[in-house]
Amino acid sequence: MLAPWAMAHKRGKKILPWALYQRADIRRAALIHTTAEQETQWVRDLGFRNPVAEVPLGTDLPVDPALHDEPVKVLLFVGHIYPVKGLDLLLKAWALAKGRAAGWDWHLLLVGPDQAGHMAELEHLAGLLGLTTRRGSAEGVGVADVTFAGPLYGSEKDAAYRMARGLILPSYTENFGGVVLDALVFGLPVLTSAATPWRHLEAAGCGQTFDLEPEALAETLSAFAARSDAERREAGLKGRALVERDYTWEAVGHRMSEAYRTVK
Repeated sequence: MLAPWAMAHKRGKKILPWALYQRADIRRAALIHTTAEQETQWVRDLGFRNPVAEVPLGTDLPVDPALHDEPVKVLLFVGHIYPVKGLDLLLKAWALAKGRAAGWDWHLLLVGPDQAGHMAELEHLAGLLGLTTRRGSAEGVGVADVTFAGPLYGSEKDAAYRMARGLILPSYTENFGGVVLDALVFGLPVLTSAATPWRHLEAAGCGQTFDLEPEALAETLSAFAARSDAERREAGLKGRALVERDYTWEAVGHRMSEAYRTVK
């Protein structure tokens, strides 16, 4: 809620409660929990000097990494279909990458609920860019350039992760991005915008970061598509190992417990 984008969005409705009680409530907090370095910076930029516990969210590890060798090559997005998620940027970059590659055989699978009618806006943009779209189940992902599958849950959502060869999160702002952890658990390499707190995936060998403009993302998409399945699978396994080391609920719980012990 303290991200610059969130503070500016519908600002007129937020000014009064912020002035009357929200800012004061935060100042009285004995400890503020943030999930990433940039989230901590947002807190500091607003003038709060409370103690901060910078501890990520966690995840379970019940599933085995998938092989990701389905015949249809799929890049997956999971999240709300909403302007802040950067899907307009993704479509523009996708059209560029497709136009430059002979025999481009990749498909976008967008999983998540429509918000504020943004799905229709994206479908219109895709048409202007020469991309085909469809709304329907994930199983028909190879029929069009872009498939809007709507929200998926449970085994259907797991199946989407298993059919994909990578996850993309092109958000204009993101405080954490729990879908990244989900993807890493399934052994998927991850492409994230520079506005997300996941730059360290590059150093870990399981992801790539791109700047928030179509050309930069198009180059990232082309490079990702040019990698072999074996290279992408190796990157995904490195991501799974990263989760096992730093993002299990046991590891996160230990760090939160230590943070609470510091509260006076």
